[in-house]
Amino acid sequence: MVTTRKYHLPPMELLVCFEAVARHNSFTIAAEELCLTQSAVSKKISALETFLSTKLFKRMHRSIQLTEDGQVVLNHVDESLTQLNEGLKTYFPSSGQMRITVSASVSFSYFWLIPKIEKFYALHPDIEVNVISSDTPVDFKKDGSDIAILFGEGAWPELTYEKLVDEVVYVVASPTYLEKFESIQLDDLSNHILVHLKDGVQIFGGVNWDKWMKKFQPSKMPQRQGPTFNSYPLVLQAVEAGRGLGLGWDYSVEEKIAAGQLCKVSDQSVETSMGYYLVSSIDTELNWPVQQFKKWIISEAQN
Repeated sequence: MVTTRKYHLPPMELLVCFEAVARHNSFTIAAEELCLTQSAVSKKISALETFLSTKLFKRMHRSIQLTEDGQVVLNHVDESLTQLNEGLKTYFPSSGQMRITVSASVSFSYFWLIPKIEKFYALHPDIEVNVISSDTPVDFKKDGSDIAILFGEGAWPELTYEKLVDEVVYVVASPTYLEKFESIQLDDLSNHILVHLKDGVQIFGGVNWDKWMKKFQPSKMPQRQGPTFNSYPLVLQAVEAGRGLGLGWDYSVEEKIAAGQLCKVSDQSVETSMGYYLVSSIDTELNWPVQQFKKWIISEAQN
């Protein structure tokens, strides 16, 4: 006959919550780390104190402090978690590395996400971010993405979504191109070489040179045909090289303008109802690493 030994130990979730509060010396910061409300954290600590029949923290007006019993418990919890971590590393060397997969369009990945991703690594060095860069629609079941960045109007019934950036488009040029002219007026664009993006309407949802000209120059003749590229990064490279004027999406050119690589030709811009959204499957509960990435990218987009 096999007997099982019953250990009268508190639930692990209470110990993990206690360790976070003790490490940060704050209910509020621990709640943010654990993606819980401050009230939920307080209840878990109270439950642990009831289980152990002792007070773990001295609750003061604006701060908390470990009691002597709390310090003893923390020492045991730290030791146990360290042993558990080392044991898992022995048998599962990669278990300490958390990975998430993000799907995003080629241009958004190239111009916005990748240049900023080091900020996320600085906050979460243990989380590895894999980026799937593609202009094809995301399929969470097939490509293994945990979260995605989609361009559209925010109308996906099967997804949860939150807007990151609006679609704002204006005319840009290189400093060397602008040096050739005393000034460039928007009503004179038909006399300039315009760099085109092939299938730009399908990729970006509505703004290309034809639509720009109809909005700002409805009475003008069709613009001069300039070079055409099937990649937006190539369009901007051509504009930077002085090949002509280009349409710049704000999210992709704002840093180049700040660095002096490109210039806004005019303050006039087109702002559509479209934008880039952070989306996830409505049927999927986001794990902790993905929640941290979501929190970071939304904060980064708002800055």
